[in-house]
Amino acid sequence: MTNTIKNGSQLNRAIGKVLSPALLMTSVLFCHEISANDAYSMPSNVDIQQKVASLIEQNDAFTVNVYFDTDSAKITPEYQQLLTRLITQLQQIEAYQFQLDLVGHTDSRASKEYNLKLGERRALAVKAFLQPHLKNEIRIRAVQSKGKANPVADNTTVQGKALNRRVEISIEPSTIAFFEKHSKVALAGNGDSLLLNNGSELVIWDTQAACPQNILAAKEGKIYTSAISNNKLLALSGGTSQRLTLWDVATASELESFTGHLSAITAAAFSDSAEVAISGSLDGEVRLWDLVKRQEIKTFRKHQAAISAVTLSSDSKYAASADVDGNITLWNLVTQKMEAHFPIHNDTVTHLSFDEKNDYLISASNRSGIHYWQTSTGQKSLFNDPEGRRINHFDISSDGQKLIAIYQNGDITLWELRTKRSLLNISNSQYNLKSVAFVNNDGVIMTSDERNNVHFWDSKSGQYLNTFTTHDWQPQKPFPNENEQIKSWLDEVTNTQFTWVGSACYEMGCGPWNKQCSSSEQPLHKVCLSGYWIAQNEVSQQLWQDTLGYNPSKQPCQGETCATSAVNQVSWKDAQLFMCKLNRNAGQIYRLPTEAEWEYACRNQGEKIKYFPSQQKDENQSDLGLNNMNDGVWEWTLDAFTKDGYSKHRRHQPVYAGDDSYHFMNGHVYRAQRGGAWNKGSQLGQCSRRHYDEPGSRAFYSGLRLVKPQ
Repeated sequence: MTNTIKNGSQLNRAIGKVLSPALLMTSVLFCHEISANDAYSMPSNVDIQQKVASLIEQNDAFTVNVYFDTDSAKITPEYQQLLTRLITQLQQIEAYQFQLDLVGHTDSRASKEYNLKLGERRALAVKAFLQPHLKNEIRIRAVQSKGKANPVADNTTVQGKALNRRVEISIEPSTIAFFEKHSKVALAGNGDSLLLNNGSELVIWDTQAACPQNILAAKEGKIYTSAISNNKLLALSGGTSQRLTLWDVATASELESFTGHLSAITAAAFSDSAEVAISGSLDGEVRLWDLVKRQEIKTFRKHQAAISAVTLSSDSKYAASADVDGNITLWNLVTQKMEAHFPIHNDTVTHLSFDEKNDYLISASNRSGIHYWQTSTGQKSLFNDPEGRRINHFDISSDGQKLIAIYQNGDITLWELRTKRSLLNISNSQYNLKSVAFVNNDGVIMTSDERNNVHFWDSKSGQYLNTFTTHDWQPQKPFPNENEQIKSWLDEVTNTQFTWVGSACYEMGCGPWNKQCSSSEQPLHKVCLSGYWIAQNEVSQQLWQDTLGYNPSKQPCQGETCATSAVNQVSWKDAQLFMCKLNRNAGQIYRLPTEAEWEYACRNQGEKIKYFPSQQKDENQSDLGLNNMNDGVWEWTLDAFTKDGYSKHRRHQPVYAGDDSYHFMNGHVYRAQRGGAWNKGSQLGQCSRRHYDEPGSRAFYSGLRLVKPQ
């Protein structure tokens, strides 16, 4: 070795801006200009497998260097072996999870123009070696040359020149990989509900009952972001479809699909009132939406990278957006102009939030920690974590006084927001936590882990409370699909016989065949339904008892009659809890029928008949084999009830989810019932007849029937 670089320590300092000691060991220097006595001895058995694992698990980028002979773009055998090992490891992970940048470099000899071309030839040679094995062109994001502009060592020495003749292969998590990994769980503001992202659908979980309530299924593409409104009535989702979808949580129905984004939507959030939403996309655009008027308010453009987080102040005067490069922008919604833009982080901002009084904008990134910015003065500050832990997520208490943070090492730390003083630290090495929220008036800390399980801790003592799992929710016995052409099937989990009702269109409502039409049953209108399974009988007292542990019926059954006696005296809310618990036990999604589904089944698949065909008369027997559609309990349906008939029904899969006063102003809503009714008599139990009641009402004549959507 020469006096220029005498040992490994000096070598690391010489090129420390580019190579860490660990990364330096990934290279084997080969240069014909250096004699055997001067050559660097570096191991060729580099643990690339460990580096790729760190890429996936910790989002840690790494660099591999390929060195070249003087004035050559030929990859030597040593580096062909190194690249082959790299390829072997990269083939083990999904294409979307990583991206490569190739940058060619030279030493200082020759002209600028010549070296730029030489560096490009070297980068293209590495690309040509890698490309056939990587399958997808998108994986190599950029190929460029810096020529002699970026030396990492002294160009006056032989060894320094050798270190500068290189191609840097930068391997880092792709932007898409970030959103694939960090969009799994969205927690409601009060912690009662969460959305679990399964890729193309969102499962709504009731965190208090620890069970799945319903599924929001995207029409196409993958979901990258989701949110629940503070009132738990609405949800947002966005992803590769480039549409922001507004959902009604109770009915799992789509209320609106907003278009305008030109690339995948990667972040979304509600205002406190749920009347306004904000979204960001892969191309750096931020859009503001009026959810009441169902229209876009404004498009904001400042970011040059994908949006990773968005938020709205509680007074709806400000919005903030952040990107994967660590930049944050504050938008004034009154003037609809940018208020400030600052590069406060040096990596992807994972979470962004205003405090309760909107005095501070708080942000977090994995490597840069927690920062907060005082909106009135512009003063920036950092939560100085003495342990230097990497943060995953945070939440702010309802009084705006405390901040709860979870870290990559599993720790949960409660901070006093203004003083930045640590109030509580929970050491946790058992769970890899990804998201956190205050619940139960800030008395409980709720977290979710990488397996989408939910854990609870006491926020005062730090005592662990309990856990409920979601990853083990699997069908006990899957229902047959439509292609199997099975018309009737016994669900052994619920001991319920189901009938398959195929996709069809029919005229819904009270028609000329019925001379006793009320205004709420009109107008007659054509609707189309997707196929579904419907229970042949109403939910029994036995199934209710087995599921919830009690029997609410006015006249409880005795002995063997429990399996055939319809449960009654249950509210719509009770029915929702029953469905949720049943879903958990059976690994399915059962729900109440919509009014359209119920009426179609009652009318023997849409026939123009007034009453349900009686099972006692062969000439009028139902083809579906259903019982008690007109002479049993009033059966709850999924729909909200409106007295102006079906004016708000859409043609396909109609379900009325309630009006704007219900969704945005905590307005009142009734729920619709169908059937005969013990208290009215079968003469009023017509297939088109509609009834309604309070969602919390437990009338002795109210019961339910199961539907399993395909």
